Amino acid sequence: MARNIWIAISNGDLEPVKSFIQNKEATVDSQDDNGYSCLHAAASWKNSEITKYLLDNGANVNITDNDGDTPLHMCESAECALLLLKAGADAKILNNEGKTAVDSILENKEFEVAKAVCEYTGIPFVEPEEEADETSGTVDTDRIEINSISDLASEESLNKIMSYIMSNADNVDLSDEDTLKAMVSEYLMQAVSSKNTSSKNNDTPKDQE
Repeated sequence: MARNIWIAISNGDLEPVKSFIQNKEATVDSQDDNGYSCLHAAASWKNSEITKYLLDNGANVNITDNDGDTPLHMCESAECALLLLKAGADAKILNNEGKTAVDSILENKEFEVAKAVCEYTGIPFVEPEEEADETSGTVDTDRIEINSISDLASEESLNKIMSYIMSNADNVDLSDEDTLKAMVSEYLMQAVSSKNTSSKNNDTPKDQE
């Protein structure tokens, strides 16, 4: 059995969750040291069954963690989001950074969840910008996912990426995650640019060379 109710929720196990609550080892509103509640966990782990159980047993739908986030702020499932909203979740609550649930959901790139929240609450939904501007050929580096490395790996050795990062190690703080992401994005941009240039050159008719 899971060591605590949060692990049980992350495992998606409803019965252990019930057991923790029924044995008074936890409550539906139990929070860890960061204010992370059972409902935060269920919503972020996309478990609608556990989310419904907690709500049906009186969980505070607008409970906040130490960052001021409600379970709706952390929701990654449209189904869970609707359960929270129908139970009275307030989509207008601001966290400590002044962000609404929709702001946070969009920041996490959970666009379908954000759309579901907007449709239910009547909040205007702004369609996210395309990752690439097909007309200009530009790419938004902020939207390059770190897992694009796996797509590149078939053509470029990951060792080259590490070499690129280490060659710039003297100028940056490699312990900073945002810095590393920016460097990988820059490398990917250079690789994409190089690949596009090569492709254009190969498409040049021989009589124009």
